Amino acid sequence: MQNPTARLRLLPLALCSMTVAFGAHAASYTVPPGATKLQVTLNGAGGGAGGADLNGGGGVGANGVSLQVEFAVEPGQVLNHQAGTGGLSGYSWEEFSVTKKPPQDIPGGVGGTGGGNGGRGGAAPLANFNPGEGWGPSNPDPDSASGGGGGGGGASFASITTASGTLWARAAGGGGGGGGSWSRNASTIVIPAGSPVEAGDCNNAANGVDGEPGSGTRSSPNRGGGGGGGSGGGYLVPGVTVAPAAAGWDGAGADVDGGHQGAPGASCYSTGIGLLAFSAIGGGVGSSTPPSSSDGNSVPAPAASGTDGSVSVVPVIEPIVPVSTAGDSSGKLDATLPPSIKPSDVVSYSYTCTPQLGSMANPVETATLPLTVTGLTNDQAYQCTVVAKLTNPNDQSTYTTPISVPTTFTPKAGATNPPGGSGTQAVPTLGEWAAIGLSSLMALTGLIRVRRRRI
Repeated sequence: MQNPTARLRLLPLALCSMTVAFGAHAASYTVPPGATKLQVTLNGAGGGAGGADLNGGGGVGANGVSLQVEFAVEPGQVLNHQAGTGGLSGYSWEEFSVTKKPPQDIPGGVGGTGGGNGGRGGAAPLANFNPGEGWGPSNPDPDSASGGGGGGGGASFASITTASGTLWARAAGGGGGGGGSWSRNASTIVIPAGSPVEAGDCNNAANGVDGEPGSGTRSSPNRGGGGGGGSGGGYLVPGVTVAPAAAGWDGAGADVDGGHQGAPGASCYSTGIGLLAFSAIGGGVGSSTPPSSSDGNSVPAPAASGTDGSVSVVPVIEPIVPVSTAGDSSGKLDATLPPSIKPSDVVSYSYTCTPQLGSMANPVETATLPLTVTGLTNDQAYQCTVVAKLTNPNDQSTYTTPISVPTTFTPKAGATNPPGGSGTQAVPTLGEWAAIGLSSLMALTGLIRVRRRRI
Protein backbone atom coordinates (compact mmCIF):
# COMPACT_ATOMS: atom_id res chain seq x y z
CA MET A 1 0.00 0.00 0.00
CA GLN A 2 1.29 3.42 -0.89
CA ASN A 3 1.13 6.32 1.53
CA PRO A 4 1.36 9.81 0.03
CA THR A 5 1.34 12.84 2.26
CA ALA A 6 0.24 16.41 1.86
CA ARG A 7 3.50 18.23 2.56
CA LEU A 8 7.12 17.22 2.03
CA ARG A 9 8.26 19.16 5.08
CA LEU A 10 5.89 17.23 7.37
CA LEU A 11 6.08 13.65 6.15
CA PRO A 12 8.77 13.35 3.49
CA LEU A 13 8.83 9.56 3.46
CA ALA A 14 5.08 9.31 3.02
CA LEU A 15 5.17 11.82 0.19
CA CYS A 16 7.97 10.06 -1.64
CA SER A 17 6.41 6.61 -1.28
CA MET A 18 3.87 7.45 -3.99
CA THR A 19 6.55 8.62 -6.40
CA VAL A 20 6.08 7.18 -9.89
CA ALA A 21 9.16 7.06 -12.11
CA PHE A 22 9.01 6.77 -15.90
CA GLY A 23 11.73 5.82 -18.34
CA ALA A 24 12.55 7.16 -21.78
CA HIS A 25 9.18 6.92 -23.48
CA ALA A 26 5.99 8.93 -23.88
CA ALA A 27 3.39 8.26 -21.19
CA SER A 28 0.60 9.86 -19.18
CA TYR A 29 -0.40 10.12 -15.53
CA THR A 30 -3.94 10.70 -14.23
CA VAL A 31 -4.20 12.94 -11.16
CA PRO A 32 -5.55 10.73 -8.33
CA PRO A 33 -8.30 11.64 -5.83
CA GLY A 34 -7.10 13.93 -3.06
CA ALA A 35 -4.28 15.46 -5.11
CA THR A 36 -4.11 19.24 -5.38
CA LYS A 37 -0.54 19.45 -6.71
CA LEU A 38 1.91 17.33 -8.67
CA GLN A 39 5.62 17.66 -7.98
CA VAL A 40 7.36 16.61 -11.20
CA THR A 41 11.09 16.03 -11.65
CA LEU A 42 12.36 16.13 -15.23
CA ASN A 43 15.85 14.88 -16.05
CA GLY A 44 17.14 15.61 -19.53
CA ALA A 45 19.25 12.90 -21.19
CA GLY A 46 23.04 12.90 -21.32
CA GLY A 47 25.18 13.37 -24.41
CA GLY A 48 27.24 10.58 -25.96
CA ALA A 49 31.04 10.41 -25.95
CA GLY A 50 33.18 11.26 -28.94
CA GLY A 51 35.17 8.62 -30.81
CA ALA A 52 38.95 8.29 -30.52
CA ASP A 53 41.92 8.69 -32.82
CA LEU A 54 45.51 7.52 -32.43
CA ASN A 55 46.69 9.05 -29.13
CA GLY A 56 43.67 11.34 -29.20
CA GLY A 57 40.92 10.38 -26.79
CA GLY A 58 37.31 11.32 -27.42
CA GLY A 59 35.51 13.79 -25.17
CA VAL A 60 32.85 12.94 -22.61
CA GLY A 61 29.23 13.89 -23.09
CA ALA A 62 27.57 16.41 -20.80
CA ASN A 63 24.88 15.65 -18.24
CA GLY A 64 21.30 16.60 -18.91
CA VAL A 65 19.54 19.26 -16.86
CA SER A 66 17.39 18.38 -13.82
CA LEU A 67 14.28 20.48 -13.29
CA GLN A 68 11.73 20.09 -10.47
CA VAL A 69 8.42 21.93 -10.81
CA GLU A 70 5.00 21.94 -9.14
CA PHE A 71 1.71 21.92 -11.04
CA ALA A 72 -1.59 22.95 -9.39
CA VAL A 73 -4.03 20.21 -10.41
CA GLU A 74 -7.46 18.68 -9.93
CA PRO A 75 -8.28 14.95 -9.74
CA GLY A 76 -8.94 13.43 -13.14
CA GLN A 77 -6.65 15.76 -15.09
CA VAL A 78 -3.97 14.07 -17.21
CA LEU A 79 -0.25 14.88 -17.19
CA ASN A 80 1.45 13.99 -20.48
CA HIS A 81 5.20 13.53 -20.43
CA GLN A 82 8.21 12.05 -22.17
CA ALA A 83 11.77 11.41 -21.06
CA GLY A 84 14.59 12.00 -23.50
CA THR A 85 16.95 9.28 -24.69
CA GLY A 86 20.72 9.54 -24.42
CA GLY A 87 22.87 10.66 -27.33
CA LEU A 88 24.80 7.86 -29.04
CA SER A 89 28.58 7.81 -29.07
CA GLY A 90 30.72 8.80 -32.03
CA TYR A 91 32.69 6.15 -33.93
CA SER A 92 36.41 5.62 -34.15
CA TRP A 93 38.04 4.41 -37.38
CA GLU A 94 38.62 0.82 -36.31
CA GLU A 95 35.22 0.38 -34.69
CA PHE A 96 33.43 1.66 -37.77
CA SER A 97 35.53 -0.30 -40.29
CA VAL A 98 34.59 -3.66 -38.76
CA THR A 99 31.01 -3.47 -40.03
CA LYS A 100 31.10 -0.82 -42.79
CA LYS A 101 32.68 -1.67 -46.13
CA PRO A 102 32.23 1.29 -48.48
CA PRO A 103 34.83 3.93 -47.60
CA GLN A 104 33.14 6.90 -46.03
CA ASP A 105 33.65 9.47 -43.32
CA ILE A 106 33.60 8.29 -39.72
CA PRO A 107 30.11 9.27 -38.50
CA GLY A 108 29.18 11.06 -35.35
CA GLY A 109 26.69 9.63 -32.88
CA VAL A 110 22.96 10.09 -33.47
CA GLY A 111 21.26 12.53 -31.13
CA GLY A 112 18.75 11.29 -28.58
CA THR A 113 15.00 11.78 -28.97
CA GLY A 114 12.53 13.52 -26.68
CA GLY A 115 10.86 16.88 -26.21
CA GLY A 116 13.54 18.38 -28.43
CA ASN A 117 15.93 15.91 -30.07
CA GLY A 118 19.68 16.06 -29.61
CA GLY A 119 21.90 17.07 -32.52
CA ARG A 120 24.12 14.55 -34.27
CA GLY A 121 27.84 14.54 -33.68
CA GLY A 122 30.04 15.86 -36.48
CA ALA A 123 31.65 13.32 -38.80
CA ALA A 124 35.40 12.86 -39.09
CA PRO A 125 36.63 12.70 -42.72
CA LEU A 126 38.96 10.07 -44.07
CA ALA A 127 42.30 11.26 -45.43
CA ASN A 128 45.06 9.59 -47.46
CA PHE A 129 42.57 7.26 -49.10
CA ASN A 130 43.23 5.70 -52.52
CA PRO A 131 39.99 4.19 -53.87
CA GLY A 132 41.91 1.84 -56.18
CA GLU A 133 43.67 0.05 -53.35
CA GLY A 134 40.56 -1.46 -51.83
CA TRP A 135 39.53 -1.60 -48.19
CA GLY A 136 41.75 -2.89 -45.45
CA PRO A 137 43.14 -2.17 -42.01
CA SER A 138 46.01 -0.19 -43.54
CA ASN A 139 44.18 1.42 -46.44
CA PRO A 140 43.42 4.14 -45.82
CA ASP A 141 45.96 4.66 -43.10
CA PRO A 142 43.89 4.13 -39.88
CA ASP A 143 45.76 7.00 -38.29
CA SER A 144 44.22 9.26 -40.92
CA ALA A 145 40.68 9.04 -39.54
CA SER A 146 39.77 10.93 -36.39
CA GLY A 147 36.81 10.22 -34.11
CA GLY A 148 33.23 11.25 -34.77
CA GLY A 149 31.51 13.55 -32.27
CA GLY A 150 28.95 12.22 -29.79
CA GLY A 151 25.23 12.90 -30.22
CA GLY A 152 23.40 15.33 -27.94
CA GLY A 153 20.86 14.10 -25.39
CA GLY A 154 17.12 14.51 -25.85
CA ALA A 155 15.07 16.84 -23.63
CA SER A 156 12.43 15.61 -21.17
CA PHE A 157 9.08 17.39 -20.82
CA ALA A 158 5.72 17.33 -19.04
CA SER A 159 2.47 19.15 -19.81
CA ILE A 160 -1.05 19.34 -18.40
CA THR A 161 -4.20 21.04 -19.64
CA THR A 162 -6.11 23.07 -17.04
CA ALA A 163 -8.99 25.54 -17.15
CA SER A 164 -6.48 28.33 -17.79
CA GLY A 165 -4.65 26.56 -20.62
CA THR A 166 -1.89 24.02 -21.16
CA LEU A 167 1.18 24.31 -18.94
CA TRP A 168 4.60 22.97 -19.87
CA ALA A 169 7.98 22.23 -18.32
CA ARG A 170 11.05 21.14 -20.27
CA ALA A 171 14.49 19.95 -19.07
CA ALA A 172 17.28 20.15 -21.64
CA GLY A 173 19.57 17.38 -22.80
CA GLY A 174 23.36 17.56 -22.52
CA GLY A 175 25.76 18.06 -25.41
CA GLY A 176 27.78 15.25 -26.97
CA GLY A 177 31.54 14.94 -26.56
CA GLY A 178 33.93 15.99 -29.32
CA GLY A 179 35.89 13.47 -31.37
CA GLY A 180 39.59 12.95 -30.75
CA SER A 181 42.12 14.07 -33.37
CA TRP A 182 45.55 12.59 -34.07
CA SER A 183 47.69 13.24 -31.00
CA ARG A 184 45.02 15.60 -29.71
CA ASN A 185 42.44 14.73 -27.10
CA ALA A 186 39.00 16.23 -27.51
CA SER A 187 38.55 19.67 -26.02
CA THR A 188 37.65 19.83 -22.33
CA ILE A 189 35.85 23.17 -22.65
CA VAL A 190 32.34 22.84 -21.20
CA ILE A 191 29.46 25.21 -21.93
CA PRO A 192 27.37 25.31 -18.72
CA ALA A 193 23.61 24.96 -18.94
CA GLY A 194 21.66 28.15 -18.30
CA SER A 195 18.92 28.58 -15.69
CA PRO A 196 15.41 27.60 -16.82
CA VAL A 197 13.34 30.33 -18.46
CA GLU A 198 9.78 31.16 -17.34
CA ALA A 199 8.05 31.40 -20.70
CA GLY A 200 4.56 31.46 -22.12
CA ASP A 201 5.76 29.51 -25.17
CA CYS A 202 7.51 26.67 -23.34
CA ASN A 203 5.55 24.35 -25.63
CA ASN A 204 8.02 25.20 -28.42
CA ALA A 205 10.69 22.52 -28.59
CA ALA A 206 14.06 22.93 -30.27
CA ASN A 207 16.16 20.16 -31.76
CA GLY A 208 19.87 20.30 -31.07
CA VAL A 209 22.37 21.49 -33.66
CA ASP A 210 24.64 18.96 -35.36
CA GLY A 211 28.32 19.17 -34.50
CA GLU A 212 30.74 20.65 -37.01
CA PRO A 213 32.39 17.98 -39.18
CA GLY A 214 36.13 17.57 -38.85
CA SER A 215 38.49 19.40 -41.20
CA GLY A 216 40.39 17.62 -43.94
CA THR A 217 39.42 15.69 -47.08
CA ARG A 218 40.08 12.28 -48.54
CA SER A 219 42.50 13.79 -51.01
CA SER A 220 44.29 15.92 -48.46
CA PRO A 221 47.69 14.86 -47.18
CA ASN A 222 46.58 16.08 -43.77
CA ARG A 223 44.74 13.88 -41.39
CA GLY A 224 41.13 14.85 -40.69
CA GLY A 225 40.15 16.33 -37.33
CA GLY A 226 37.56 14.95 -34.90
CA GLY A 227 33.92 15.96 -35.23
CA GLY A 228 32.24 18.35 -32.81
CA GLY A 229 29.58 17.05 -30.43
CA GLY A 230 25.89 17.53 -31.14
CA SER A 231 24.05 19.99 -28.88
CA GLY A 232 21.29 18.91 -26.54
CA GLY A 233 17.58 19.24 -27.27
CA GLY A 234 15.39 21.64 -25.31
CA TYR A 235 13.37 24.86 -25.48
CA LEU A 236 13.34 27.07 -28.56
CA VAL A 237 14.50 30.41 -27.15
CA PRO A 238 13.19 33.23 -29.38
CA GLY A 239 15.96 35.01 -31.25
CA VAL A 240 18.75 32.72 -30.02
CA THR A 241 20.83 30.71 -32.47
CA VAL A 242 23.02 27.88 -31.20
CA ALA A 243 26.37 27.56 -32.98
CA PRO A 244 27.58 24.08 -33.96
CA ALA A 245 30.26 22.67 -31.69
CA ALA A 246 33.66 23.25 -33.24
CA ALA A 247 35.47 20.32 -34.79
CA GLY A 248 39.10 19.52 -34.21
CA TRP A 249 41.60 20.34 -36.94
CA ASP A 250 44.25 18.13 -38.46
CA GLY A 251 46.10 17.04 -35.34
CA ALA A 252 49.44 16.37 -37.05
CA GLY A 253 51.43 19.05 -35.31
CA ALA A 254 48.68 21.67 -35.29
CA ASP A 255 48.45 23.46 -31.97
CA VAL A 256 44.69 22.99 -31.57
CA ASP A 257 42.31 20.77 -29.62
CA GLY A 258 40.29 17.90 -30.87
CA GLY A 259 36.52 18.26 -31.34
CA HIS A 260 34.56 20.39 -28.87
CA GLN A 261 31.64 19.37 -26.68
CA GLY A 262 28.18 20.31 -27.90
CA ALA A 263 26.20 22.98 -26.07
CA PRO A 264 23.36 21.98 -23.74
CA GLY A 265 19.79 22.75 -24.73
CA ALA A 266 17.65 25.39 -22.99
CA SER A 267 15.12 24.58 -20.24
CA CYS A 268 11.81 26.30 -19.49
CA TYR A 269 8.56 26.24 -17.52
CA SER A 270 5.23 27.96 -18.15
CA THR A 271 4.02 30.95 -16.18
CA GLY A 272 1.80 29.58 -13.42
CA ILE A 273 4.07 26.67 -12.57
CA GLY A 274 6.16 26.72 -9.41
CA LEU A 275 9.91 26.14 -9.83
CA LEU A 276 11.14 24.01 -6.92
CA ALA A 277 14.70 23.13 -7.91
CA PHE A 278 17.19 23.23 -10.78
CA SER A 279 20.53 21.56 -11.40
CA ALA A 280 22.61 22.10 -14.51
CA ILE A 281 24.19 18.65 -14.19
CA GLY A 282 21.58 16.69 -12.25
CA GLY A 283 19.89 14.99 -15.20
CA GLY A 284 20.88 11.99 -17.28
CA VAL A 285 24.59 11.23 -16.96
CA GLY A 286 26.78 12.18 -19.85
CA SER A 287 29.09 9.44 -21.07
CA SER A 288 32.20 9.17 -18.92
CA THR A 289 34.24 6.35 -20.45
CA PRO A 290 35.19 7.12 -24.06
CA PRO A 291 38.19 5.16 -25.39
CA SER A 292 41.38 6.97 -24.49
CA SER A 293 43.01 6.29 -27.85
CA SER A 294 43.13 4.07 -30.89
CA ASP A 295 46.41 2.46 -31.89
CA GLY A 296 45.49 2.37 -35.57
CA ASN A 297 45.29 -1.41 -35.75
CA SER A 298 43.20 -2.96 -32.98
CA VAL A 299 39.53 -2.23 -32.41
CA PRO A 300 39.03 0.00 -29.34
CA ALA A 301 36.10 -0.34 -27.02
CA PRO A 302 33.10 1.65 -28.27
CA ALA A 303 32.69 5.05 -26.71
CA ALA A 304 29.87 5.26 -24.19
CA SER A 305 26.45 6.65 -25.05
CA GLY A 306 24.69 9.11 -22.77
CA THR A 307 22.17 7.78 -20.27
CA ASP A 308 18.47 8.29 -20.81
CA GLY A 309 16.54 10.98 -19.01
CA SER A 310 13.61 10.31 -16.70
CA VAL A 311 10.35 11.74 -15.38
CA SER A 312 9.09 11.22 -11.82
CA VAL A 313 5.72 12.34 -10.45
CA VAL A 314 4.72 12.84 -6.81
CA PRO A 315 1.09 13.73 -6.00
CA VAL A 316 0.51 16.03 -3.03
CA ILE A 317 -2.54 14.59 -1.24
CA GLU A 318 -4.88 16.46 1.10
CA PRO A 319 -5.82 14.98 4.50
CA ILE A 320 -9.41 14.50 5.61
CA VAL A 321 -10.75 16.04 8.84
CA PRO A 322 -12.10 13.83 11.65
CA VAL A 323 -15.28 14.76 13.56
CA SER A 324 -16.22 13.21 16.92
CA THR A 325 -19.28 13.36 19.17
CA ALA A 326 -19.43 12.13 22.78
CA GLY A 327 -22.29 10.09 24.27
CA ASP A 328 -22.90 8.14 27.47
CA SER A 329 -20.22 5.41 27.42
CA SER A 330 -20.16 5.89 23.67
CA GLY A 331 -18.98 8.10 20.85
CA LYS A 332 -19.60 8.75 17.18
CA LEU A 333 -16.83 9.17 14.60
CA ASP A 334 -17.30 10.94 11.29
CA ALA A 335 -15.13 12.82 8.78
CA THR A 336 -15.23 15.86 6.52
CA LEU A 337 -13.81 15.36 3.02
CA PRO A 338 -11.92 18.09 1.12
CA PRO A 339 -13.23 19.12 -2.33
CA SER A 340 -10.59 16.94 -3.99
CA ILE A 341 -12.14 13.74 -2.57
CA LYS A 342 -15.69 12.59 -3.32
CA PRO A 343 -17.47 10.10 -1.02
CA SER A 344 -17.49 7.62 -3.91
CA ASP A 345 -13.67 7.81 -4.07
CA VAL A 346 -13.28 6.37 -0.57
CA VAL A 347 -12.74 2.63 -0.17
CA SER A 348 -12.66 2.78 3.64
CA TYR A 349 -11.81 4.94 6.64
CA SER A 350 -9.31 3.96 9.32
CA TYR A 351 -9.30 5.54 12.81
CA THR A 352 -6.38 5.21 15.20
CA CYS A 353 -7.32 6.17 18.75
CA THR A 354 -5.63 6.66 22.11
CA PRO A 355 -6.65 4.90 24.26
CA GLN A 356 -8.19 2.05 22.31
CA LEU A 357 -11.94 2.31 21.71
CA GLY A 358 -13.19 -0.35 24.12
CA SER A 359 -12.90 -3.81 22.64
CA MET A 360 -12.63 -2.60 19.05
CA ALA A 361 -9.52 -3.10 16.93
CA ASN A 362 -6.99 -0.29 16.79
CA PRO A 363 -6.96 1.05 14.16
CA VAL A 364 -10.62 0.44 13.45
CA GLU A 365 -11.63 0.35 9.78
CA THR A 366 -15.06 1.06 8.38
CA ALA A 367 -16.51 1.42 4.89
CA THR A 368 -19.32 3.73 5.99
CA LEU A 369 -19.73 6.73 8.27
CA PRO A 370 -20.74 7.77 10.85
CA LEU A 371 -19.34 5.04 13.09
CA THR A 372 -20.94 4.63 16.53
CA VAL A 373 -18.70 3.12 19.20
CA THR A 374 -20.06 1.77 22.51
CA GLY A 375 -18.53 0.32 25.66
CA LEU A 376 -16.35 3.36 26.33
CA THR A 377 -15.30 4.69 29.72
CA ASN A 378 -17.07 7.85 30.86
CA ASP A 379 -14.85 10.84 31.72
CA GLN A 380 -12.01 9.27 29.68
CA ALA A 381 -10.74 11.50 26.85
CA TYR A 382 -10.30 9.65 23.55
CA GLN A 383 -8.10 11.14 20.82
CA CYS A 384 -8.41 9.83 17.26
CA THR A 385 -6.82 10.47 13.86
CA VAL A 386 -8.18 9.23 10.55
CA VAL A 387 -7.00 8.34 7.06
CA ALA A 388 -9.04 7.44 4.01
CA LYS A 389 -8.09 4.62 1.66
CA LEU A 390 -8.40 5.65 -1.99
CA THR A 391 -7.83 3.97 -5.36
CA ASN A 392 -5.06 5.11 -7.70
CA PRO A 393 -6.59 5.42 -11.21
CA ASN A 394 -3.20 4.78 -12.82
CA ASP A 395 -2.71 1.21 -11.63
CA GLN A 396 -5.75 0.48 -9.40
CA SER A 397 -3.56 0.14 -6.33
CA THR A 398 -4.74 1.68 -3.05
CA TYR A 399 -3.13 4.45 -1.05
CA THR A 400 -4.08 6.45 2.03
CA THR A 401 -4.45 10.13 2.73
CA PRO A 402 -2.01 11.76 5.16
CA ILE A 403 -2.65 11.26 8.88
CA SER A 404 -5.17 13.86 9.97
CA VAL A 405 -5.08 16.30 12.84
CA PRO A 406 -6.56 14.60 15.94
CA THR A 407 -10.07 14.97 17.27
CA THR A 408 -10.85 14.48 20.98
CA PHE A 409 -14.09 13.49 22.69
CA THR A 410 -14.95 12.55 26.29
CA PRO A 411 -17.99 10.33 27.05
CA LYS A 412 -20.16 11.52 29.96
CA ALA A 413 -22.83 9.81 32.04
CA GLY A 414 -26.25 11.05 31.02
CA ALA A 415 -25.13 12.34 27.61
CA THR A 416 -27.40 11.66 24.65
CA ASN A 417 -26.97 8.05 23.71
CA PRO A 418 -26.45 7.20 20.93
CA PRO A 419 -24.87 10.59 20.31
CA GLY A 420 -26.20 12.82 17.57
CA GLY A 421 -25.19 16.02 15.81
CA SER A 422 -21.63 17.12 15.39
CA GLY A 423 -18.96 18.19 17.79
CA THR A 424 -18.95 17.32 21.49
CA GLN A 425 -22.33 16.63 23.12
CA ALA A 426 -23.07 19.18 25.90
CA VAL A 427 -23.87 17.78 29.40
CA PRO A 428 -26.70 19.62 31.35
CA THR A 429 -25.84 21.35 34.64
CA LEU A 430 -27.70 20.58 37.93
CA GLY A 431 -29.93 23.63 37.47
CA GLU A 432 -30.74 22.56 33.92
CA TRP A 433 -31.55 19.04 35.14
CA ALA A 434 -34.01 20.59 37.70
CA ALA A 435 -35.71 22.66 35.01
CA ILE A 436 -35.97 19.62 32.76
CA GLY A 437 -37.51 17.58 35.62
CA LEU A 438 -40.05 20.30 36.49
CA SER A 439 -41.10 20.67 32.87
CA SER A 440 -41.58 16.93 32.57
CA LEU A 441 -43.69 16.82 35.79
CA MET A 442 -45.97 19.65 34.60
CA ALA A 443 -46.46 17.97 31.24
CA LEU A 444 -47.37 14.69 32.95
CA THR A 445 -49.90 16.44 35.29
CA GLY A 446 -51.60 18.10 32.31
CA LEU A 447 -51.85 14.80 30.50
CA ILE A 448 -53.57 13.15 33.55
CA ARG A 449 -56.16 15.96 33.76
CA VAL A 450 -57.03 15.62 30.10
CA ARG A 451 -57.53 11.88 30.46
CA ARG A 452 -59.85 12.38 33.54
CA ARG A 453 -62.06 14.87 31.64
CA ARG A 454 -62.48 12.39 28.79
CA ILE A 455 -63.58 9.70 31.28
